[in-house]
Amino acid sequence: MTQLETFTGHTPTEVKRAFNDWVLESSPRIIEIKVTSESNTYTLWVTYQA
Repeated sequence: MTQLETFTGHTPTEVKRAFNDWVLESSPRIIEIKVTSESNTYTLWVTYQA
């Protein structure tokens, strides 16, 4: 099953830190990563297999 996880923050560093913590906790099998930014907000979109 494919799932989506998002990480949002005001700086790229915030998003990176949240993503790294999630990877360490979950050990997901990542399929695709996409980054978007809008109005000083950064979002990392991670598609992974559960």
